[in-house]
Amino acid sequence: MNILKSMHAILIFISLLFLMSCASNSPSNSTPQLPSWVLQQPVTPGFYIGIGSASRANDGYLETAQQNALSQISTQIMVNIKSDVVSSLIENNEGIAESYQSKLKSSTQADLEGYTLVDSWSDGQTQYVYYQLSKALYAEIQARKRSEAIVKSTGFINISQNELSKGNIAVSLHSLYQAFLPIIPYLGENLTSRFNGQNISVANEIIRLSQQALVDISLTPTQERFVLKLGSDSLQNITINASLNKKPLTNVPLIFTNIDQPETIFPPIMTNSDGIGTLAKNQIPVSLSDYTIQVQADLNAMIPELADDIFMNKVFGSFAKATTSFQVATVLPVINVRVKSNSTKALETIASARLQEALAEKGFRFSDDINKSDWVMKIEFNITDGSNYKNLYTAFADVSVNINQANTTSDKTVGAMSLTHIKGIDLDFEKARQKSLIAATDKAKSALLAQVMESLK
Repeated sequence: MNILKSMHAILIFISLLFLMSCASNSPSNSTPQLPSWVLQQPVTPGFYIGIGSASRANDGYLETAQQNALSQISTQIMVNIKSDVVSSLIENNEGIAESYQSKLKSSTQADLEGYTLVDSWSDGQTQYVYYQLSKALYAEIQARKRSEAIVKSTGFINISQNELSKGNIAVSLHSLYQAFLPIIPYLGENLTSRFNGQNISVANEIIRLSQQALVDISLTPTQERFVLKLGSDSLQNITINASLNKKPLTNVPLIFTNIDQPETIFPPIMTNSDGIGTLAKNQIPVSLSDYTIQVQADLNAMIPELADDIFMNKVFGSFAKATTSFQVATVLPVINVRVKSNSTKALETIASARLQEALAEKGFRFSDDINKSDWVMKIEFNITDGSNYKNLYTAFADVSVNINQANTTSDKTVGAMSLTHIKGIDLDFEKARQKSLIAATDKAKSALLAQVMESLK
């Protein structure tokens, strides 16, 4: 019993000594001591070091401090990454290098593994964290990930070539885009793989196949020059044949551009199962002069992700693409003019001439042969004499003009205008009649011309 008491007393004595020792070593105030790693970035051979901080006044300050520390580690890793693939692409597009560095930094930080928290410290206002990542462990993890990325990429390359053999160029190119994504973090490393019985550089092979597919697309208009007779039911569609190695390419989105009028917007056109893309006659822009249309395969439609991926957009945008162009010659309708009135032949000639003049200025042509005409313009007018007051004579003209399609059963109206009681005043009735007719036709022609041009759209 005495022995137990003695042992208990000894334990109490030792505990008191420990507490006294702790008390003697405690700082004189409550402020934590500042660690050396906060004052100066540590240098540890064989490790990447990241020090991060964040204000404790903000929500999620621990996560923010950690992200800042990992960002430091990512930056150290990226310093040693140089890509010959990206360097070769820079020759075609200077923006690729900057976008690659941005994409690489975000992907490197997101994919970091194996890092450990060494220490953390706070002065009550700011939170500091100290992370490290073993370079040997990082290299081991990267080697595993790189192998997995190569396997994934070659799988997409294989899918791409199988789809290409079927004429599915859009699916093929999209698969090549997917093949490039896994290897982006490793473009500065060895990406050699065995594929189809030979050694390939995976990144270079993806680029080669993408460029080749885009250049080898054959886009052939059915005509080098399309003549569009506007205002005619016989207006023809414009068709483009898309093929690769003489095989039709299906579901290829085509983008049409009016070289002479870039503001013109064309609807998206897709090739059918026979590889034919059709620009319907109601989609062809109306113009009073000839113009040139350029056609390309719409890469952004085939790979929609490019719109939100700056780096890959620049990579694929740097590739040469198959292009074709053709001329569109627009021919305005030929008009047959018929006049009916209660007046003289001279006045009928005046009415006809003034209306034809306005249309001729826009490029319309005229024919006396109804069988060679596309439209018929019927002019009817009646002139009534008014009064004579102090040697001033008045006359009033009623004019109607109708333009219809010729040689059709529909008798479709292109334009119509009717005016009544248009006054003319002069020193005799003959001149008054002429003035009333001129005034009426001048009023009619501007409104009629607007209707005619609208009907061509």
